[in-house]
Amino acid sequence: MASSIPAPASARKPRRRPWLGPATAIAWLTIVILAALTADLLPISEPDVDVGYGVQTPPFGVAAQVLGTDAQGRSILSRLIYGARVSLGAAATALVIAIVLGLIIGVTAGYVRGKLDTAIGLLVDVMLAFPALILLLALAAVLGSGISTIIIGLSIAAFPSFARLARSRTLQYAETEYVHAARGLGARRSTILLREVLPAVAPPVLAYAGVIAAVLVLAEAALSFLGLGVVTPTPSWGNMIADGRNYLQTRPHLVFIPATVLFLTILSCNTLGEWLRERSDAQTTASP
Repeated sequence: MASSIPAPASARKPRRRPWLGPATAIAWLTIVILAALTADLLPISEPDVDVGYGVQTPPFGVAAQVLGTDAQGRSILSRLIYGARVSLGAAATALVIAIVLGLIIGVTAGYVRGKLDTAIGLLVDVMLAFPALILLLALAAVLGSGISTIIIGLSIAAFPSFARLARSRTLQYAETEYVHAARGLGARRSTILLREVLPAVAPPVLAYAGVIAAVLVLAEAALSFLGLGVVTPTPSWGNMIADGRNYLQTRPHLVFIPATVLFLTILSCNTLGEWLRERSDAQTTASP
């Protein structure tokens, strides 16, 4: 370093920009999601046909194909956009299923307690201890490759985390005064769970969804890379990386372009998820 004298704490502390990270993450995810949803309306070619500009065209080599073409002459940009439907669609569907299952199981276990809570807690602990990738590989071997297998596997792998979080929050809110008041007024258990406990438990669980979404996107890409997800020519980010690995030394863009999109999407999900989780924790701490 140029000087051995440490700078004052006020000088060393970087200027806080609390919206920079989340805003950038939201912008990137919005672009990717909108592109995937409107792929049929965009002026791009079909993802599984030769566009007629040659094979392995480098990025910006042809004006009509800014990201180039792959080893079969297919548009990389088109395959990225259509692949987002598979990669993000599978992760989003599995995420919704996992959240619903996690809330139902976690809230029920945390409120009812007793033997049911013990049994559910044991099941959740076992599933959390079991390697998720091995579970996904086993399901793919039994059910076969396909998007439905990926969704089922990702849902099973993800819901225990939501269930544990929902249970811990339920244990906290089940002892609040308004829950005791509702119970004293003779409200049914289902009414208390739906009107009193669930609205308080759901926000922190939903705030955790961004972090889990990043894991699910990565898991889907890993399965597709291994050939256990969707099968080429249907594009996904994982099988695009797998298709380009044989040309890594001569045409590295075939791997690096989908890998960069995958990296930015996972980073955005993590950034947004951490921001939401921090805000949720701050609100929980500030609440009486």
